[in-house]
Amino acid sequence: MGSPLSFQGMVEIAQSLAKLYLEFPDLYIGCCRQARYGSVIVSFEGKDQAHIESAIEALHNKFQPGAFIEMN
Repeated sequence: MGSPLSFQGMVEIAQSLAKLYLEFPDLYIGCCRQARYGSVIVSFEGKDQAHIESAIEALHNKFQPGAFIEMN
């Protein structure tokens, strides 16, 4: 199960992702750029959907509202 998000800045998100790795060690949190100047895709994978949602919420709380777009 996964939940990808799109975000505009790779540098801005790196420190927050490092903290999330420590907070949610049971989740796979992936990050890649869609294109050289495109959005950054952050994906969350794990066995517990509620825990994935908690990690997504924690990431959202580290940034201004509207910084992320949820993708399917």
